Amino acid sequence: RKAGSFSPSSSSSSSGGSGDRESAAREVLRLVLTQVLLSLRWEPTFLGLGIGKVKAGDLVAIDAARRPLLSFLLRYAIGTRDLTFISEIYWSLWCLSQDYLDPNRAAYDKARWVMVNALEGNIEFWDSVRG
Repeated sequence: RKAGSFSPSSSSSSSGGSGDRESAAREVLRLVLTQVLLSLRWEPTFLGLGIGKVKAGDLVAIDAARRPLLSFLLRYAIGTRDLTFISEIYWSLWCLSQDYLDPNRAAYDKARWVMVNALEGNIEFWDSVRG
Protein backbone atom coordinates (compact mmCIF):
# COMPACT_ATOMS: atom_id res chain seq x y z
CA ARG A 1 0.00 0.00 0.00
CA LYS A 2 1.29 3.48 -0.87
CA ALA A 3 2.07 5.97 1.84
CA GLY A 4 -0.85 8.32 2.33
CA SER A 5 -3.34 6.10 0.53
CA PHE A 6 -6.81 5.68 1.98
CA SER A 7 -7.87 2.45 3.64
CA PRO A 8 -11.65 2.12 3.89
CA SER A 9 -11.36 -0.35 6.75
CA SER A 10 -12.08 2.19 9.46
CA SER A 11 -14.20 5.21 10.13
CA SER A 12 -13.39 7.86 12.70
CA SER A 13 -15.35 8.51 15.81
CA SER A 14 -14.51 11.06 18.44
CA SER A 15 -15.62 11.71 21.97
CA GLY A 16 -15.14 14.59 24.35
CA GLY A 17 -15.18 18.36 23.91
CA SER A 18 -13.11 18.57 20.74
CA GLY A 19 -14.95 15.55 19.36
CA ASP A 20 -18.27 17.32 19.85
CA ARG A 21 -16.97 20.38 17.99
CA GLU A 22 -15.65 18.19 15.17
CA SER A 23 -18.96 16.38 14.96
CA ALA A 24 -20.86 19.67 14.87
CA ALA A 25 -18.54 21.03 12.16
CA ARG A 26 -19.03 17.87 10.11
CA GLU A 27 -22.82 18.19 10.38
CA VAL A 28 -22.71 21.83 9.28
CA LEU A 29 -20.55 20.85 6.30
CA ARG A 30 -23.07 18.12 5.42
CA LEU A 31 -25.83 20.73 5.41
CA VAL A 32 -24.00 22.96 2.92
CA LEU A 33 -22.29 20.17 0.96
CA THR A 34 -24.48 20.52 -2.12
CA GLN A 35 -23.84 24.25 -2.32
CA VAL A 36 -20.09 23.77 -1.89
CA LEU A 37 -20.05 21.07 -4.58
CA LEU A 38 -22.09 23.28 -6.92
CA SER A 39 -19.49 26.02 -6.52
CA LEU A 40 -16.80 23.72 -7.96
CA ARG A 41 -18.08 24.81 -11.38
CA TRP A 42 -16.24 28.12 -10.95
CA GLU A 43 -12.87 26.60 -10.09
CA PRO A 44 -10.42 26.05 -12.96
CA THR A 45 -10.57 22.42 -14.01
CA PHE A 46 -7.86 22.20 -16.64
CA LEU A 47 -4.81 21.09 -14.73
CA GLY A 48 -3.27 18.99 -17.48
CA LEU A 49 -4.64 15.88 -15.78
CA GLY A 50 -7.15 13.32 -16.82
CA ILE A 51 -7.65 10.00 -18.46
CA GLY A 52 -4.79 9.32 -20.82
CA LYS A 53 -2.61 12.05 -19.28
CA VAL A 54 -1.59 10.24 -16.09
CA LYS A 55 -0.32 6.68 -16.07
CA ALA A 56 -1.56 4.23 -13.46
CA GLY A 57 0.56 4.42 -10.34
CA ASP A 58 1.92 7.92 -11.04
CA LEU A 59 1.87 10.30 -8.11
CA VAL A 60 0.48 13.71 -9.04
CA ALA A 61 0.49 16.88 -6.95
CA ILE A 62 -2.28 19.44 -7.38
CA ASP A 63 -1.78 23.02 -6.23
CA ALA A 64 -4.45 23.67 -3.59
CA ALA A 65 -4.32 27.37 -4.43
CA ARG A 66 -5.71 26.59 -7.91
CA ARG A 67 -8.52 24.32 -6.64
CA PRO A 68 -9.14 25.51 -3.06
CA LEU A 69 -12.66 24.14 -2.63
CA LEU A 70 -11.88 20.72 -4.08
CA SER A 71 -8.65 20.59 -2.11
CA PHE A 72 -10.44 21.43 1.14
CA LEU A 73 -13.26 18.95 0.57
CA LEU A 74 -11.03 16.04 -0.36
CA ARG A 75 -8.39 16.64 2.29
CA TYR A 76 -11.10 17.04 4.91
CA ALA A 77 -13.07 13.98 3.79
CA ILE A 78 -10.03 11.74 3.55
CA GLY A 79 -8.74 13.05 6.89
CA THR A 80 -11.99 12.22 8.67
CA ARG A 81 -12.00 8.68 7.22
CA ASP A 82 -15.81 8.94 7.34
CA LEU A 83 -16.95 6.54 4.63
CA THR A 84 -20.49 7.92 4.66
CA PHE A 85 -19.28 11.47 4.07
CA ILE A 86 -16.86 10.36 1.34
CA SER A 87 -19.68 8.45 -0.33
CA GLU A 88 -21.97 11.49 -0.13
CA ILE A 89 -19.36 13.60 -1.90
CA TYR A 90 -18.75 10.96 -4.58
CA TRP A 91 -22.42 10.37 -5.40
CA SER A 92 -23.29 14.06 -5.26
CA LEU A 93 -20.52 14.73 -7.80
CA TRP A 94 -21.82 11.88 -9.95
CA CYS A 95 -25.38 13.26 -9.86
CA LEU A 96 -24.21 16.78 -10.70
CA SER A 97 -22.17 15.42 -13.63
CA GLN A 98 -25.31 13.80 -15.06
CA ASP A 99 -27.29 17.05 -15.36
CA TYR A 100 -27.35 17.49 -19.13
CA LEU A 101 -28.93 20.93 -18.79
CA ASP A 102 -25.82 22.18 -16.97
CA PRO A 103 -23.14 23.31 -19.44
CA ASN A 104 -20.51 23.04 -16.67
CA ARG A 105 -21.23 19.44 -15.71
CA ALA A 106 -17.75 18.31 -16.82
CA ALA A 107 -16.32 20.16 -13.80
CA TYR A 108 -18.03 17.66 -11.50
CA ASP A 109 -16.77 14.68 -13.52
CA LYS A 110 -13.23 16.03 -13.26
CA ALA A 111 -13.63 16.60 -9.52
CA ARG A 112 -14.86 13.03 -9.12
CA TRP A 113 -11.85 11.75 -11.12
CA VAL A 114 -9.52 13.70 -8.80
CA MET A 115 -11.35 12.31 -5.77
CA VAL A 116 -11.04 8.68 -6.88
CA ASN A 117 -7.34 9.13 -7.63
CA ALA A 118 -6.76 10.90 -4.30
CA LEU A 119 -8.46 8.01 -2.48
CA GLU A 120 -6.16 5.60 -4.33
CA GLY A 121 -3.16 7.63 -3.14
CA ASN A 122 -2.21 8.79 -6.64
CA ILE A 123 -2.93 12.50 -6.09
CA GLU A 124 -1.75 14.76 -3.34
CA PHE A 125 -2.53 18.41 -2.72
CA TRP A 126 0.11 21.00 -1.92
CA ASP A 127 -0.31 24.69 -1.27
CA SER A 128 1.96 26.92 -3.36
CA VAL A 129 0.86 29.97 -1.39
CA ARG A 130 2.21 28.53 1.86
CA GLY A 131 5.16 26.72 0.28
